[in-house]
Amino acid sequence: MKKSGIVIILLTLVLGGIFIGVLSYQRSLLPSSTDDIVYKLATDESLNLDQFKNDYKSDAVKNIVESQRQDVLKRLGDQASTPAIFINSEKINLTSYDDLKTKINDLINQNKLPVNVEIFSDYNCLHCREFDAYLEPLKKNPIYKDKVNFIGKNLPFLKDNSVTLAYAVEAARKQGKFDDYSQHLFLRAQGLE
Repeated sequence: MKKSGIVIILLTLVLGGIFIGVLSYQRSLLPSSTDDIVYKLATDESLNLDQFKNDYKSDAVKNIVESQRQDVLKRLGDQASTPAIFINSEKINLTSYDDLKTKINDLINQNKLPVNVEIFSDYNCLHCREFDAYLEPLKKNPIYKDKVNFIGKNLPFLKDNSVTLAYAVEAARKQGKFDDYSQHLFLRAQGLE
């Protein structure tokens, strides 16, 4: 009995070691930081990675994000909440997503063009993610093509990596890929810490 007990213990240790080794290897294949994740997404979006990395770390992009943050906080009376939506610089409070469509259509019917819709988001905000999904068909609506400007902006405040994610979307904007990158980042950001 003693030998079989020792064999079982040794087998358990060997199998446990193998299991830990496999897990460690699999984990090494995953992006290890927010930087790695935003770089992989830039590659997936066919961005020029060298330009993206330079823009992402640049003072110019950092200044853009900080300027957007200061702008919306001033308009919100220093009370950060996302998504923060403004139409033609006026803060709107939605009771439903269809309220946005109604307000836009009213302005179009009144010929108050162009209609500028600013959406301030944090990429760690679940409501922002839901709102972004709602906006996609509106952005593609041919009726709105030359009449409505949907302008994505940043209000990073929810998590430590919120500012970093805002830098990434601004770097993507410099290559004309803000909407695509933003949409995919919303999908990935929910699990990032």
